[in-house]
Amino acid sequence: MQKETIITDIMEWQGITLSVSCERNYATMTGLTHLSVHVLAPSTSKLPITGTGYRSHFLSEVEVEELGGPLGYVRAWLDAEAAAPEWREQQQAARQMALF
Repeated sequence: MQKETIITDIMEWQGITLSVSCERNYATMTGLTHLSVHVLAPSTSKLPITGTGYRSHFLSEVEVEELGGPLGYVRAWLDAEAAAPEWREQQQAARQMALF
């Protein structure tokens, strides 16, 4: 049985500081990875993967490694979701409100 280990790193995405935690072999299940993404600053920032500033995500270790590890996976995930028209519209509306 492999011991569960949680590794936490800090990354920045589009001016938002994030904490990314990765637990490989989650619940002693070989190949299952649990990622946790938390917004650290600015604390009220929205992300295209969550409106609350926190996201928990389960996936295979292979998927994580294909994109260069936890930080690479999260960055690619954020970039892909940020390309969606809904996210761009939401960001544009937020910028317009900031003018008033």
